[in-house]
Amino acid sequence: MFLAATPRTRDVVPANPPDQGGIVLGWLFRLSIVLSLVGVLAYDGLSVVASRFTVEDQATTAALTASDMWKRTHDIERTYQAALLTAQAADAHNNVDRESFVVIGDGTVTLTMERKARTVVAGRLPALRDLFVVSGTAQNRSAT
Repeated sequence: MFLAATPRTRDVVPANPPDQGGIVLGWLFRLSIVLSLVGVLAYDGLSVVASRFTVEDQATTAALTASDMWKRTHDIERTYQAALLTAQAADAHNNVDRESFVVIGDGTVTLTMERKARTVVAGRLPALRDLFVVSGTAQNRSAT
């Protein structure tokens, strides 16, 4: 009598093996997208905060330079130009508001400087563009 060999269950390979990584890959892809979005938003937010601090420091320096120019020339236009050049030397996007530029008799200069914060995404959206303009007001007087 001849017995036919029966296949063992461990030797049988199913025609359609179960999916063993699709759920993990889908979850990982979604997680990477969410983390990327959070990272971009965090960068944009920190950029605004950092820009705010640097604009204030640069405004203080520009006011000091302008005060020094006022003490030497007593020319309001040259004083404003000195402040503007100092501001733009620190960052080419800085602008000194001409209407807020004030020189008091003792040489104290008050000015407001502004610029658009560098952002990855948020500053490029028309509805949010004005929210990313940072400004700083400074008052300073030259000691000499």
